[in-house]
Amino acid sequence: MGSALTASAPPVQSGFPALQDLPVFAPVPEAPSTELIVAPEVALTKIPATHDAAKADPAPVLSPSQVRCFFDCPARWWFKYGLQLPERKNSSLALGLAVHRALEVNFREKIETREDLETTGVVCVFREAWMEQVPETVFTPDESQGDLRRLGERLVAKYMDGKRLTNPS
Repeated sequence: MGSALTASAPPVQSGFPALQDLPVFAPVPEAPSTELIVAPEVALTKIPATHDAAKADPAPVLSPSQVRCFFDCPARWWFKYGLQLPERKNSSLALGLAVHRALEVNFREKIETREDLETTGVVCVFREAWMEQVPETVFTPDESQGDLRRLGERLVAKYMDGKRLTNPS
């Protein structure tokens, strides 16, 4: 990925012949409009008049996860990065985001004070982050929000307690 892929980049050149004629991005309007934008064989959408044309360009450089997403499903890539539509979260993603948020708060505190937060404090941060994720999450019928919350609490506590055992302050 040495060179940047931009909206004016040539079609994707890869070892996949079927992908060679696909454009990297759909055309971006010159000015905000309410015209239909067509991403070839991918999607149709109406861009609101207040839409900022600069935001329509997903990125000057594609990240590895964007490339993987594009190769998995070009339509999904367009919805996620081109149109910036929110993805429906599953329980695994919600749990991971809440765990990461709790650990991020701990590490930010550690940068400032050179000490970890207490395990109970990090678990409380996890609970708050979990409660923020739940309304935006799609759970399957066999999943229990309470069981997943308790699993996340145990994961965070085990990580914090194990970290203290291996790196005593």
